[in-house]
Amino acid sequence: MCQRPVVRILPVRLVSTSIEAVQHAVLAGMGVACLPDFMVQGAVRQGRLRRILDEHMEHAGQFWVLWPSSRQATAKLRALVDHLSLRLFPSGHDR
Repeated sequence: MCQRPVVRILPVRLVSTSIEAVQHAVLAGMGVACLPDFMVQGAVRQGRLRRILDEHMEHAGQFWVLWPSSRQATAKLRALVDHLSLRLFPSGHDR
């Protein structure tokens, strides 16, 4: 006889549009969060946080820089994108 998995819906403890607020909350032990690698890599390295559910992350390690499609990428914008790419993904992958 095959048993169905048990699904529990837990109450939400925090909702925020600020990833910095979510980062502080997860570091304070308030629960689980989905945050960009660059924000948590230090805490993961120090053992303060650990990665879970990696196999369920569709876009792990990706970061998008968006601007209106009606605008051409200026030299300043291109320089910013290149700078962010080097800072966020220093190994050169995910560019």
